[in-house]
Amino acid sequence: MSLSTVVPDAIWVCERAVWFAGVRLRARSTVVRLADRRLLIHSPPHPTPELCNMIDALGEVAYLVVPNCFHHLATPAFAARYPSATVLGPRSAAAKNPGLKLHQELAADSFGSAIPEFAAIPLEGCPFLDETVLNGML
Repeated sequence: MSLSTVVPDAIWVCERAVWFAGVRLRARSTVVRLADRRLLIHSPPHPTPELCNMIDALGEVAYLVVPNCFHHLATPAFAARYPSATVLGPRSAAAKNPGLKLHQELAADSFGSAIPEFAAIPLEGCPFLDETVLNGML
């Protein structure tokens, strides 16, 4: 797994195959450099040594974002690798994954003051996902 640059010096992605209900899908994780140069990881992947070396070269991991109640599987391992990172996500993801420890709910009012580059917008059209979209203010 490697990082591909989307916006130079600002946004990178890595993609991987996942199996869900017998169907092969694609999952994407996004690394965003914030204004203070720290990093936000959206939908953290499994923290392989190679991937972590690439991320470490970009900067300090400050936030791990679980966007919904399905994209949480690798977050506990990623949080163990980056213990000073703040983990944000919906309570429903923590309820599904006992290893997932949230520091803050993604849809909390305090999100905007912690990460002013983004607005957290709950996606209410599909309640079983409990999804929150990050609207970039970059």
